[in-house]
Amino acid sequence: MKVLLGKKKDGRSATPSTTSSANSSTHNVSTNSSSTTQVGSAASLHGGSGSGRGGKADSGNKTHREKDSHHWSDTSSSKAPVTKSRPELKASKSLLSNISLSRTKLDAEEKEKNRRLEEEHRRLETTKLGHFEYFKYELEETRQKSLEKAILATEEEKGKQESEVTFKRKIRNNADAELAKVHKQDDEIADKQLKILSQMSESNSYRVKVEKAMKKEDEERQKLKIK
Repeated sequence: MKVLLGKKKDGRSATPSTTSSANSSTHNVSTNSSSTTQVGSAASLHGGSGSGRGGKADSGNKTHREKDSHHWSDTSSSKAPVTKSRPELKASKSLLSNISLSRTKLDAEEKEKNRRLEEEHRRLETTKLGHFEYFKYELEETRQKSLEKAILATEEEKGKQESEVTFKRKIRNNADAELAKVHKQDDEIADKQLKILSQMSESNSYRVKVEKAMKKEDEERQKLKIK
């Protein structure tokens, strides 16, 4: 009887022990699963809230950068020099350019005109005849002075040359009477030359030179006539 009871007790004791162990194991698994679930949920919550804050921060920074960008562009545009096209300035520059081109063209035309007038004046000068008499006299007079200074010149040569000079002087002084036709022609040519000179620019070098030569020639003629 004792033995049987002991066995029964052992059997009863064995069953609750196994059940308790199983229940304990199941409780641990459930607890661990719950803990894992809670940890995961917490991590998810933390991660979500963190990412939310990060998103808000990024959005705030982006908005701030956009504001700075707009502010900088506004400031730069306000500081940039404002250049407005002024039609009157363009018109003035265009007018000055046209005046310069016109002036250059006029200068070129004036130079060409003076050149042609100078050629005509020179050509007319070669057709004169009366002034050769003056030239011959001056040439003989110069030769006479040279002979007077020459040591080897004979008295005969000097006398002959003096006679030649006197003769040429008479021809020169009587040129108006003896060479009336020639001088009339020369006077007409001289008038044409004066008209040509008057058409030249007053500052033209050729005109200035010719007018000085004419003045000097007139003075020399007056001196020769007085002698």
